[in-house]
Amino acid sequence: MTFSKYVRYVIGDTPGAVRIDMLPEKFVVDDVDLRALGLKKLPDLSKRTVRGNFDCSWNELTELDGIPGTIGGNFNCSHNQLTSLRNAPEKIGGKCDCSYNKLENLDDLPKEIGGKVISRGNLLPQPKKDFGHIDGINDVLFLNPLRKIKSWFKFGNER
Repeated sequence: MTFSKYVRYVIGDTPGAVRIDMLPEKFVVDDVDLRALGLKKLPDLSKRTVRGNFDCSWNELTELDGIPGTIGGNFNCSHNQLTSLRNAPEKIGGKCDCSYNKLENLDDLPKEIGGKVISRGNLLPQPKKDFGHIDGINDVLFLNPLRKIKSWFKFGNER
């Protein structure tokens, strides 16, 4: 299934669906839910801003082309076929869950993440990258059973 005409959204407490080509270019939406639609490609939302959460999990995505540049809440691209996070949002206000893909590295993580980065079930080697350069990040969780690696990095206020 290629999802190219409509995007589900929630504004306040009101859910709806709208044709993407009808959205103004600078349209700001609260939440976008594209999970479990069998998508192979995302609709082009690259010029839109998502104030809340963006969920494109449980699809068949191989790339993140079309992702909004800014997501104010959580970003979930888990359970896809991604091999990299190229074209991921530049800024994520909440957590970033990229679990259960085919990621071989996290080199393309956004430069600003407000919460945890969760990467379970990917093909990642033992992390050697210092994630301290990412503004706001506080935790990186790796559980990669294929490589029998378990790592937890903490940043900032350690508990």
